[in-house]
Amino acid sequence: MADLIPESSKSRAIAHLNKDHKDDLQDMLQHFNKLPASKTNDPTVYDMNLSSLMLCTGDGATHIIRIDPPMATWDDRRQRLTEMTMEARKGLGNENETTPDSDPEPDSVSPIIITEYRSPSVYDFFVGVAVLAYFTSYTMIRLGLFTPTTEIYQKWAPYSTMMYNTVDKLHPGGVEWFTWLVQYIFYVVLFIHIAEVITMDRIRLSRYGVKRFTLVWFKWMTTTFFEGYMAFMRIDGLVEELEAEKKKKQ
Repeated sequence: MADLIPESSKSRAIAHLNKDHKDDLQDMLQHFNKLPASKTNDPTVYDMNLSSLMLCTGDGATHIIRIDPPMATWDDRRQRLTEMTMEARKGLGNENETTPDSDPEPDSVSPIIITEYRSPSVYDFFVGVAVLAYFTSYTMIRLGLFTPTTEIYQKWAPYSTMMYNTVDKLHPGGVEWFTWLVQYIFYVVLFIHIAEVITMDRIRLSRYGVKRFTLVWFKWMTTTFFEGYMAFMRIDGLVEELEAEKKKKQ
C-alpha cells in the first residue's frame, strides 16, 4: 500500500500536519489512543500510510494512531483526517471548535504528479542555443580569446583570429562593442536565468511532485536555465494534458 503514496505528496502532508495541526494531533492521541493530555505535548508526525499515523511526543515516546478502516487510496486522506479530527473533538467535548482545514496540505500542492520530461520544440531548442552561445561568448571574452595580445589568443590562432574577424565584421561597433555589451549585461542575464530556475523548482516542480535531484528534476532545471520561459510553457502544457486525462478517467 505504501507504494501507492507519492513520496513528495506524503512529505508535504506530514509537514503541514506538524506545522498547522498540532492541536488536532493532540486531540486524536487523547481520543483514539486514550492518552492523558499531559502525554500528548508537542506531537510530531514522522510517517504515515493508508492505515496509520506514526507520531512522537515531547517526552520522546512514539505512538501509532490507527486509521480504521484503512484508506482505500491516498486521495482519501483529506476527508478521513478531517473525520477523525471531528470524531476526536466530539469525543473530548470540543466539537464547537473551528472546523479543521479539510486539506492537510498547502494550497500550492496539486493532485497532478509529473513523472516525465518533455523535450523542447525546434523553436525552444534554438532559444536555448542562443542563451548557451551568449554564456560561451562571455567565457571566451574573459579567457582572452577576443584579445589579440593574450597568450591564449595566439595559442589558438588561426581559430581565434577567425572568430575575431567574423565578430568584428558582423556585429555593430565591431569586437569592441561586442565584448563591452556581453560583459555589461552578464550579471543581469545570469540573475534572470537563476531566478527562472528557482521559480521552476519551487512553483512548478515541487507543486507537481517532482522530487529534487532525480533525473527528471535535473532535465527540467537544466533546460529552464537555458530556455527560461519556453520551459515554463512546456511544463504548463504537460500539466493541462494530464488534467484533461484525469477528467476523462473520472
